[in-house]
Amino acid sequence: DGSHVRKGYTYSILKEMLADFGLAVVKEDKYGGFFTRSVTSLLRRLQDFCSFVKSPKLINEITNVLAFLVLVPLTYLDIISKTGPISIYIMAKRSSEL
Repeated sequence: DGSHVRKGYTYSILKEMLADFGLAVVKEDKYGGFFTRSVTSLLRRLQDFCSFVKSPKLINEITNVLAFLVLVPLTYLDIISKTGPISIYIMAKRSSEL
């Protein structure tokens, strides 16, 4: 979970909510899956560990950047993951603007 994400929304629920305000969906998209969640969790644990051992700030930053560069390519495997996305996005415009 993204810690601040509300679970349970679907594209159809969001479309209905937007329609109530005179908005029509232009584009739908999603973000993340199993691999993104795993990478995010690993990066958070690495940051916690660096804080725990009280390593110098520069070492923390270098370690985090290197870990990010190594782990982020794994997030492209979300395409093959059966796990649902972390977030869904909808872009909408007023119906009169379409």
